[in-house]
Amino acid sequence: MYEITYFLVSYYYHLYSFCMSYIQETNSKEEFLESRTSPRTRSNVEYSLVQFDRFYISKFQKNSDNILKDLKEEHSVEKVYSILNAFVIWASKDHPEIVTFRGRYKTIPFPFKALNPITIRRYLNNIRAYFEEVGEFELSDRRMSKRVKIPKASKVDLEPIDRVELRTLCDMASFENKTLYMILKDSGATDRIISPNQTILIFFFLLTHNPLQG
Repeated sequence: MYEITYFLVSYYYHLYSFCMSYIQETNSKEEFLESRTSPRTRSNVEYSLVQFDRFYISKFQKNSDNILKDLKEEHSVEKVYSILNAFVIWASKDHPEIVTFRGRYKTIPFPFKALNPITIRRYLNNIRAYFEEVGEFELSDRRMSKRVKIPKASKVDLEPIDRVELRTLCDMASFENKTLYMILKDSGATDRIISPNQTILIFFFLLTHNPLQG
C-alpha cells in the first residue's frame, strides 16, 4: 500500500512539474525593464544597468548578465552586498579611461566623472531591484545600510560658467533644449533648467563678463 501511494504522489508531482515547466520562476532582464511602464522610469533603470555594466566590465571583464548568473549559481547574498558596495566606491571616483560620446551626433568625448551621491543612490535602488526581481535575491534594508555605504552629498559652491562650458552645454543638448539655452543666453534672462541628472539649475547670463556670470 505504501509503495502504491508513493508511486501516485511521485507520478502526479512530476506530471505537475512538467505541465508548469513553461512558466519561469523569475523575470528576465527584458521583462524587468518592460515592467517599468513609464518611459522615463524605464530609461533611468536601463541607464543604471548600463553604468553597472561599465563598472563590472572595467573591474572583472564581465557584464551584469554574467555576474547575475554566477551569483545565482552560488546564491551568495553577502557577495551581492559586496558588489553593490564596490559599485558605489567605483561610481564615486573619476575614470578618465572610460569615455563616452555625447551630443546630437555623438561626437563630443565625455570621460566618466564621479557621480553625485544622489545619483548613485538612484542607480543603486534600480540595480538592487534588478538583483531582487531577476536574480531572486532577498536583500534586507538593514544589511544594505550596514554593508553598502553611500557617501553624503557635500555642499557645492556654485561657480559661473565660461563660454566653452556654455558651448558644450548647447552642443550636448537636444534641439528643443538647445533653442531654450540660446534664447536665455541672448536675452540675459533667468530661468530654471532641468539638467540630465534631474538637478535644477538656475542660469542668469551677464554677457559683459567673461566667464559668463550666473
